[in-house]
Amino acid sequence: MSEATKDFFKLHSQIMEQFKAFSQSFVDIEDPQILKELEKYGNDKSMWPEPLIQFNPSYQEGAAFSDLISEGLFDPRMDKIFTGFHLYKHQEEALRLGANGKDFTVTSGTGSGKSLTFLGTIINEIQIMRSIQVECDMAVAAAYGWNDIILNHVFFYDLEFLPENDRRRFTVCPEARKEIMSRLLKLNNTRHQQELEAGFVDENGKLIKKDSGKGKKAEKKTQENDQPSLFD
Repeated sequence: MSEATKDFFKLHSQIMEQFKAFSQSFVDIEDPQILKELEKYGNDKSMWPEPLIQFNPSYQEGAAFSDLISEGLFDPRMDKIFTGFHLYKHQEEALRLGANGKDFTVTSGTGSGKSLTFLGTIINEIQIMRSIQVECDMAVAAAYGWNDIILNHVFFYDLEFLPENDRRRFTVCPEARKEIMSRLLKLNNTRHQQELEAGFVDENGKLIKKDSGKGKKAEKKTQENDQPSLFD
């Protein structure tokens, strides 16, 4: 037996002993008879089961992921994430359901790609939401007349005003964000000056209450009541 083989079996023995020590570390049974039976059961059956050899069945081939993108079911950006993926039939069926907003359950065996159906559906929804966010931000910028600002949405922009462990966002680039904040500040100052000149607010921006005219209406009504009636 070669030294490499000996080392392998030695490593296997060490791993098994470490796992055994770990699994027994949280077992605290005072009754020695129960503990003896439990240890016997664990050693014989549950802890060290017989080796299991099995073969995964062959699954029916389905479409390529790129085909679903070409059909318009998935966002084009998904091609960069799932480049070259060829799907099984059950994966294709599940992804088609997910792309159409329908629930699905995949019950195929281990290694059949169940996780891909979940990840593909979720990531596609995230891409769609990001597209909507970009459209909303562009619409807001256009409403202000700021079409000259290049928003350049990209993920992994760190926003320094957020907590250090949670400051990465999919948002406009730092240059665009600074320009937007600068213009909003100027716009706010301009609006304040206009409201100040119109007498709507004071120097501190506090709203100035004006006479609503109720007193004059009440005075006019009193004068009308004091006039002699035609039928007196």
